[in-house]
Amino acid sequence: MGYAPKITLNNMMLFVCMFIFLATVPIYAQTSVEKVRIANIEIEGNISASAELVRVNSGLSVGTLISGEDIQQAIKQLFNLGIYSDIQILKKGESDEGVTLLILVTEYPRIKEINIEGNKELKTKDIDERLSLYPGQVLNPVTIERAVDRIKKRYL
Repeated sequence: MGYAPKITLNNMMLFVCMFIFLATVPIYAQTSVEKVRIANIEIEGNISASAELVRVNSGLSVGTLISGEDIQQAIKQLFNLGIYSDIQILKKGESDEGVTLLILVTEYPRIKEINIEGNKELKTKDIDERLSLYPGQVLNPVTIERAVDRIKKRYL
């Protein structure tokens, strides 16, 4: 015959306690979010946008307590402006006052000038109006896709 463990009240209580402990650990781990205080914010990579514009649009400010979710939200807010191809928020340093954050942005290029060449079926003025592009405008993937679609619709 096989071995059958002896179930006692002590064994049962130990099992129940272990089950409750193991079941609540993941819940506790999910609800305890580590927050740190921002001591300083530095901005790098900005060309046309001022450092203050980057800081304000990130939603982060010196003296506030933040979590990883706040950093993710700041990146999302900056990305939604449509002027940055890359955004990183890094912890540059730490002191008794809190952390120094580095917001590192890479801006999309801006249009310097528009030259239309090789067009035979459409007038340059018609193409220019359809493109809806202008010097100084941010040239991001969405802007390019829309301009290409407008020209394709006119030619097709």
